Amino acid sequence: MFRKGYGFADIDKQMAYTPNSLHYIASVSKTLIGISLMQLVEQGRIRLDDDINLYLPFKIVNPHFPTDRITIRHLATHTSTIRDRTDFYYDKNYVLEERRVFKKGELSAEYEKLLKVYADNKRMPMEQFIRNFVAKDGAWYSKNNFLKQRPGTTREYSNLGATIAGFIVERVTGDTYAEYTRKNILAPLGMLDSGWSFEGIDVKRFVLLYVFNTAIFPRYSTIDYPSGGMITSLEDMTRYGMEIIKGYQGKSSLLGQEFFREMVSPQSKVVRLGGIFWSLQDPCDYQVNCIGHGGADYGTISSIGFDPKANIGVMLFTNYSSPNYFRDDAPAARAFNSARQALTDYARQTAIRN
Repeated sequence: MFRKGYGFADIDKQMAYTPNSLHYIASVSKTLIGISLMQLVEQGRIRLDDDINLYLPFKIVNPHFPTDRITIRHLATHTSTIRDRTDFYYDKNYVLEERRVFKKGELSAEYEKLLKVYADNKRMPMEQFIRNFVAKDGAWYSKNNFLKQRPGTTREYSNLGATIAGFIVERVTGDTYAEYTRKNILAPLGMLDSGWSFEGIDVKRFVLLYVFNTAIFPRYSTIDYPSGGMITSLEDMTRYGMEIIKGYQGKSSLLGQEFFREMVSPQSKVVRLGGIFWSLQDPCDYQVNCIGHGGADYGTISSIGFDPKANIGVMLFTNYSSPNYFRDDAPAARAFNSARQALTDYARQTAIRN
């Protein structure tokens, strides 16, 4: 096993980035929703093809196809037809945890505009956030929050759909999603530095979030936190990654092999390479036999994955992102993908030698 930090958690203070540095992992967080759902499936408390309305205190239907069911499997494979509406959804989702003063020109005009919007956002219960978008009596409800395709027939990545899945975990178990995952995933694996908020987190170990050259983006939280709000360290995520490899081998303490294999198996013809909140191609060179997930947000890009044939896993996190970081040609994305490729090659060569 190899793990190491490079560069800085804080450039000005010359504070090294280490395996114990704390930071967001963005959409890699969704993999815990997958485990949570499959634990409930294993316990017989839900079924993947259940109508989500069996578990919700308000009704969600695609208004373009009001008689079609939206199922848990649809949420988990991003085929629910529930849209994020990126021109609106994210403006409501981010809550700033601190204020920073920037020099003129230090941030791009795009970032400056976003921060002004986020500064006005207030925390609200996750249930209310969801309801506002997808229930007919919601404050932000619109038919445009849904695709004009039948549920299950097309894929569009949906953070809101993932958040609804996390909320279903809450409704079934009676715990908040944060508390459920702490008791049933994080604590059993000894991931004591991991969580979903800054409460109980050693903020001194939290990295600075670099964007737009060396500008520092303020710490933030997201109301849809199950979909991308986990705070953790490379040290803790190493434990998580090793458990995922054990799960494929039938040795996991979290999930039986049958249910683990189901979680990382193709779920529909529409999403040939999609499991239950797991990608079956990224990040191992986009090969079918690789299982993982990636993520990106302000000041962070993340990726985990393992190759079940070679029995190796690779993960990489960074506390930097650049404008349009989702584009493969963005500077941060190019550097990240090069590092990921190098790590994957190293892991495979090490496995061959051993």
